[in-house]
Amino acid sequence: MPATTSPQKSSSRLPFRIGQAYALAAILLIILPVFTSVRQLAAQSINDQPLAHVVAPQPPKIDINRASIAELMRAPGITQAYAQRIVAGRPYVNKTQLTTLAILPPQVYEAAKYRLIAHHMK
Repeated sequence: MPATTSPQKSSSRLPFRIGQAYALAAILLIILPVFTSVRQLAAQSINDQPLAHVVAPQPPKIDINRASIAELMRAPGITQAYAQRIVAGRPYVNKTQLTTLAILPPQVYEAAKYRLIAHHMK
């Protein structure tokens, strides 16, 4: 008799192979998106990233109790005449005294206040 395979043997192996195929398909469905996203991230260069917000360093504060006339004139709106009045009115407890003592007009003080500081004299 010639050797033939019985239909029962092939049908018994079929569900096992289908199960393997389903398992492989499930694994691929889980793994492929992960590899694709990793590959996309790796393909991005640093130049593709958005630029960081760069902030210029703030200019140093000017101490109204110690600064020279030339240094005081570096503050916005401070002229030589205003700088001489600041030096003549020293010492100051705080920088707001520049307006309360009428050393500077309010508009000039508002323009310059971010650059000024009043350290206490020792």
